[in-house]
Amino acid sequence: MFIHPILQSYGEGLQSCYWYIKRQKVILHSQWIMRSFFLSFANMTIYIIVAIVHNAMNFSYGNAYTIAVWLCWILNLFIAEITIRKKHSYKKVMIVKN
Repeated sequence: MFIHPILQSYGEGLQSCYWYIKRQKVILHSQWIMRSFFLSFANMTIYIIVAIVHNAMNFSYGNAYTIAVWLCWILNLFIAEITIRKKHSYKKVMIVKN
């Protein structure tokens, strides 16, 4: 029920990837592909977070899984945005130096 809007926005993001490359907006396309790449690790991130929260913090498995489901999207998108911004700022520095 709550996951539906997230999956819908993820699908719209992939659709954006297609339209950006079709319109030859390569930078925008690569940014959406980067987000998609990091979100593809959401399932693996869930299990890592569940193991940490359930075993180390002594939460019940149900609560640990609920926390992990929400946190995996936030964590993966946060890392994707950091990577995109670092890559973009690196390109700005290279343009200024040349």
